[in-house]
Amino acid sequence: MSRPFLRLLVVCALVPLVISTATSAQTAAPADPTRAARDLLASPAARFITPMGLTVLSRLAGVSPVLGPSASSGDHGESASAAISRPAGQPEAETAPSRLANVRVNDPRADVHQQDQTTQSETTVAVSGRSVVVGYNDSQQALLVPTAGASLSGYAYSTDGGDSFVDAGALPNAGGCIDAGDPWLTTDRTGAIYYSTLVSCTNGGFVGVARSTDGGKTFAPPTVTFPQSVPLFFFADKPALTAGPDPVARTRDNLYDAWDDFSLASATVAGGGGGGGGGGPVEVSGLAVARSVDGGGHWDLTYAAQVPAFQVCPNDPNAVATTQFLGAQPFVDPATGVLYVASEKISQTCPSDPTAPSNLPLLSQVIYASTDGGQHFGPEIKIADAVFSVPATAIGLELGPGRVMRNADFPTIGKLGSDLVVAWNDGRTGRSHILLSRSHDGVQWSQPLAVTSGGGDELQPALSSDGTTLDIAYYHRNPDNTLDVHVARSSDGSSFAVQRVTNRSFPGALTFPQADPIIAQGYMGDYIANVVANGHRYLAWGDNRDVVTSFMYPQGRPDPDVFFARR
Repeated sequence: MSRPFLRLLVVCALVPLVISTATSAQTAAPADPTRAARDLLASPAARFITPMGLTVLSRLAGVSPVLGPSASSGDHGESASAAISRPAGQPEAETAPSRLANVRVNDPRADVHQQDQTTQSETTVAVSGRSVVVGYNDSQQALLVPTAGASLSGYAYSTDGGDSFVDAGALPNAGGCIDAGDPWLTTDRTGAIYYSTLVSCTNGGFVGVARSTDGGKTFAPPTVTFPQSVPLFFFADKPALTAGPDPVARTRDNLYDAWDDFSLASATVAGGGGGGGGGGPVEVSGLAVARSVDGGGHWDLTYAAQVPAFQVCPNDPNAVATTQFLGAQPFVDPATGVLYVASEKISQTCPSDPTAPSNLPLLSQVIYASTDGGQHFGPEIKIADAVFSVPATAIGLELGPGRVMRNADFPTIGKLGSDLVVAWNDGRTGRSHILLSRSHDGVQWSQPLAVTSGGGDELQPALSSDGTTLDIAYYHRNPDNTLDVHVARSSDGSSFAVQRVTNRSFPGALTFPQADPIIAQGYMGDYIANVVANGHRYLAWGDNRDVVTSFMYPQGRPDPDVFFARR
């Protein structure tokens, strides 16, 4: 095993993993892609890879998912499989009741292929006229091991503006690849609808984009975005897709897909250092941006940032410093065509004393800008230092016995008036609350403003704006540990009125241990959806209000489904 992957943290997301160990430090990067994938699974970086990304990485590593609790690490003297138990939250002050119809998007009657594989979650929405498409992770069209016909990227469509939906099943696969979830939808001015997804291929984990020209009823197989020269090992995670005007050809919409990835590259590409001694291959963490100017037919890939993922500490050969990105969010300024890509950045620095334990990971929110349509990017700008909403050593937030909710700290970005605004959930108060920062030029950012506060927890914000009104949707944890979806609205970016979206609170899903055999500990989706179109807000979220029974659960258990509301 390569030196940078020696120290283990527990992988606390989807797919508990078989993790190998090492007894001696080495400086050379792994020489084959399977070894590289296994080393990445055993590294500190694996803690922050998304659940669906871990599914792809497991396949590349040749590791089958196994049931049971994850292994734990002793780096900080804590069990990383422990959930965080907090006192039950309080209702948000002056929360208006929901007056919105909640429409189930997927059809639970279609969950008949595999026992207890009934999970639909992690949502995205696109709107084109009266056509509404909702994408989501879907565990139904898959076996316990990956096969050619598996697809974890589900969707449903509506032809009546979201009053009702047709469950369309799963996205078709590209040849030699399996759609692996983490969906993200967008539309362009032609009315076409695009679906971005992780794809697990024989030569790596990539991102693909599928196109629909019939309002989302059907999609072509994804066009896979490959690097110009595919490295020995390549693994992409957490893509997000947007469309917007080209900065020069203003009548044309460009498509931009952004994600984080890991690869083996030369020391020159990585900026030097890393685990590849003597100029050999090193493990690289990148913030990738792919651009299409022809409606998704062809893609060009560049990087907003690429850095060594692992560097041996100079004062302690048994320690490593790590850097990775997660939760890339592209946004095109509709007035200028300037492309912004925001991301959380996770860094673990070297200990000052060789006898000291490893430093805990640090979190910041960062942003990059491109004025030439995603071909080149300016320097990294820090929006703010941030604090993990759930400690980095924990699997998630406990919502009751056997009900644990993993949570990431992705940024969400939009524009209010002439200002850029970025929001994220943050744990600096000991609770998870929504913070917001704004900037007039994308360089100088305001001190974070608390959108939510109090004794509850708010998770997974999703921002939309029509330029004059800002809406931030999120999960809110109630005093009885159930969840609701709320939306905070503001016209000035400083004062917010909160309304409940869900008309029925719902419990956490059974995730610890997991009820769904291919969904592992803590997974309840990493994000929800909130977009603006046609003068309305369109929202979609994972929801466990319904109950499903089986021979395993004759008394019933929460059924993870997808719900929708139009505001």
